[in-house]
Amino acid sequence: MKRMKGFGLIEVMVALLVIAIGVMGLMSLQTYTLKEAKEAEYFARANFLAKDMFERIRANTQGATGYTVALNASVTTTADCNGNACTAAEMASWDLFNWCFELAKGFQTTTDDRASFTCNSLPASIDVTLDAAAAAAAVPFTRYQANITIEVPIYDDMAGSTDNMTFSFVSEI
Repeated sequence: MKRMKGFGLIEVMVALLVIAIGVMGLMSLQTYTLKEAKEAEYFARANFLAKDMFERIRANTQGATGYTVALNASVTTTADCNGNACTAAEMASWDLFNWCFELAKGFQTTTDDRASFTCNSLPASIDVTLDAAAAAAAVPFTRYQANITIEVPIYDDMAGSTDNMTFSFVSEI
């Protein structure tokens, strides 16, 4: 009777195939994990910036409706409220102008220089409306509801395309 020594070629190929399938699964999992981590990072940034804008609106409730802006709108200000006295409307335009650059910095998008007092494309929309239920109940102060939607362009290295990720936030002011 012959003794068998070592592995045959077929056994080695089957073992390599099993290992290759496992490695491909791990690579797929790694790609998915990186994508989800990037999305979580962008959500955290968008959440921080939305809360920043909610606080700006709360600090300027007299000019709250001046914060309403459409997606990708141009934001311009003529006021310099950095240490200077401004009206409620001027403060709203100043806040939007500065917030536009904070969004650009947070998501690595390009915008014009701050010296021009123009931000050509705000990658967010803000809708500030009077809270009708609070107004009908005659509460002692005016309440607003603010909806902020932030769109972040994401470049997909694998597909070679750009896609938009949208984050929406709602708060009572």
